Amino acid sequence: MKKAMGILVLCFCLTACAPAAPEPTGEAPVEATVETAPAETETQGETPLVGELRSVRQGGNTGETYYSFQYQLGEIRKLDFAAAREEILYQFGEGYALDGDLIVEADALYGIRKQELFRLPLDGGELTTRTLENLPGSRMPAWCDDRAAYLVEGGIYNQPTENIACRIDLETGEITDLPLPAMALDGVFAADGSRLLVRQCLTEQPLSSVEGEVADALLQSAVIEYDWWDLNTGELEKVLELPYDMEVDAGGNSSYQHFVGKTKDRLYFETIAYNENNEEQPGSIISYRLDGSDKRVDFDLPPGSATGPVYRQGELRWLVNNTGTRMHVYDVATGTDYDVRPQGSEGYPLAFTGDDRVLVITRRGNDGTVSYGLISIDAFLTGSSQWTPVESPDEKTTIPIF
Repeated sequence: MKKAMGILVLCFCLTACAPAAPEPTGEAPVEATVETAPAETETQGETPLVGELRSVRQGGNTGETYYSFQYQLGEIRKLDFAAAREEILYQFGEGYALDGDLIVEADALYGIRKQELFRLPLDGGELTTRTLENLPGSRMPAWCDDRAAYLVEGGIYNQPTENIACRIDLETGEITDLPLPAMALDGVFAADGSRLLVRQCLTEQPLSSVEGEVADALLQSAVIEYDWWDLNTGELEKVLELPYDMEVDAGGNSSYQHFVGKTKDRLYFETIAYNENNEEQPGSIISYRLDGSDKRVDFDLPPGSATGPVYRQGELRWLVNNTGTRMHVYDVATGTDYDVRPQGSEGYPLAFTGDDRVLVITRRGNDGTVSYGLISIDAFLTGSSQWTPVESPDEKTTIPIF
């Protein structure tokens, strides 16, 4: 089970490597410095401190364009869906790495590297940087609204005081603490208005006070609780509770659920199941309303399945199962299962455009480079390979994460 939980954490937590890197080429960025702000949870005037939250990673796709950072090349790139063309917007130089993903706003792109926040205007203006004073943790915010980015991190072995929850103002660089209740934080998975879906691990004794076999024994009887946390008020609303470890029935069959995505009104989980001989059994996609009620089985999955989410306008639309001999697409909006094509990376869907097309992988190189294509949703779901190639400035494009 530890291996399964490790995979789950990797699926929903951003990771990045930030080695020493050369300074950006061209004109020197404009520097500015701000001080860290004291904790502030009240609204500013009539405007709540925290607005409509969204995923930083999914925000790279605007429906008309996709913005990505090419880590191998140190480049910011723009993929224009209408023109089917990718271009380089800014070149830092090879070896330059960000802490996390690009933060895409209406008029500018933002990124964080070490203790520095950069801003690249989308109207062609110069790149500027601002020093962030005492930014904690991994420096990889996974959530944003139209004015700020949000860093929320923790661990089940941490003391609650070691958790991190702060707001980073994208215009001023001001860092504001947020009212995260004391908990053994085990991940953050979705946004809904000013709320984030957090998961906490509940044990008979705090894991921060024990180690080794004692901790392992506590986890065997532990439960995980999904809660909606309102960043403006600090309030928690319990959604549902699940076993932390495998749930075993009277026949010796075991199973667990892991989160795969959220739509406007439902939360989706994939159930992985094993028999008493530890052989994989058919699984399923299960969903609940946002308050944890109305549990239902939406799709049955063959043994060994592992679905990948594809989002549209920030909400889960497809779950793609590419692990068997055929690629299947489960449309959570319509409840339809599509048998699309033979299993493989060719034609794997990455993102939706605003004009009802899909961006797909058409070639994957051994060096990590890929080629893209665009195809209508209807044609894709009927198995067509008649996609429009996306023109790239070179052959060095690597896979963005949508």
